[in-house]
Amino acid sequence: MNDYSIISISDRAIDNKDRTRSILHEMNEFTKFEPCNGKTSNAFMELKKLGIALSSYAPDDGRIDPFSPGEAGICVSIVRLMISAIENNVESLLVLEDDAIIDNAFLDVARQALAECPSDWDFLSLVPRQELNVETHDSLFGAKLIHRCLTQPSYFQAVILSLAGMRKYLSYLQLHGMEYNIDSVMYRMSHKGLLNGFILRNDAPRIVRHDPAIYPTEIDSNNLRNVDNLIL
Repeated sequence: MNDYSIISISDRAIDNKDRTRSILHEMNEFTKFEPCNGKTSNAFMELKKLGIALSSYAPDDGRIDPFSPGEAGICVSIVRLMISAIENNVESLLVLEDDAIIDNAFLDVARQALAECPSDWDFLSLVPRQELNVETHDSLFGAKLIHRCLTQPSYFQAVILSLAGMRKYLSYLQLHGMEYNIDSVMYRMSHKGLLNGFILRNDAPRIVRHDPAIYPTEIDSNNLRNVDNLIL
């Protein structure tokens, strides 16, 4: 893991981005893509240009709200990032959202967790939600820090993607469309065995924090994307 990228459309968390860069100073920041602000551009048209349909969008978390421009912008940003990483043959890529507050020990724990992944891993999520990240007989395989990602349905604060994983992920999106929000698609692919996904165990060190009180969301001011009551 030598490359990282921060998904950001504004300077709302510029202090946090600078701190993140200082912690990851020994890594390369991958910036060969253009993030998309869904509120100031037609992100829906951009998804269409990228070959990703929205006709199959059907969130299963009880929300009836339509796919928002902000959500579409996030999808465009991540898809553009994956396309560019694939074109540049990036072996693995740490993707962070700009409001992911990482611990000083982040790199050490992330690398230890990555070392526990089998050789055919596709992604490693570094943000477990304890109430959703259920450890089961099928998910545990003897690793100390991680287990197979079979239950948690979303969260993209900090994820490491392999080159093979990005290729599978992108191909699925272009074939099936945006069935859920982009992070949810990745997790559900893992649940179905379509991606070999892993996630930190609940008793692993917490190396990423998310506090909307510090960095308020720019795409969901009414908290419509809250996934605390997801139907699994």
